[in-house]
Amino acid sequence: MPKQQVDFSKNIIYKITCKDELITDVYVGRTTNFKLRQSTHKNSCKKNKEFVYISINQNRGWENWTMEIIENYPCINSIEASNREQYWINQLQATLNVNIKFDNTPDTDYKKEWYFKNREKVREKQENYRINKKQEKENYLAQFNINLDDENDNPEWVLNNIKNRKNNKNI
Repeated sequence: MPKQQVDFSKNIIYKITCKDELITDVYVGRTTNFKLRQSTHKNSCKKNKEFVYISINQNRGWENWTMEIIENYPCINSIEASNREQYWINQLQATLNVNIKFDNTPDTDYKKEWYFKNREKVREKQENYRINKKQEKENYLAQFNINLDDENDNPEWVLNNIKNRKNNKNI
């Protein structure tokens, strides 16, 4: 099936922000179909492991965030649309945009500058994510009285033990 032509005259620049005023992270994006893009973001929160969705989920999920139109920006092509999106990423200092444009425009060094300015925050979020995942795993295994630090709880035994206990509990 041939790819459908994008109508950039319907281009919209939007931002996603947290309802919690203490969370200042912002994501900026662009689309020609706002409702569809909103639905896609919501569904991506459930299964996608990109930085923006991890941050959303760590801060009480999609229902705690809003997606709003910054401006309608009719244009001719994706280059114009990307340039305008980049303008808003810079203006709002969007901390959740990691796929920042990297080409021969004056904003070429923006990605490097952004990372340099935000590297501690990025590292902190990554570390918090690792800690949370480790805690979730420990809590899950604790249901079955399994301690991964115990030399007797080897991985193969752990998996078989969990399967057996699940079957016995009819989970």
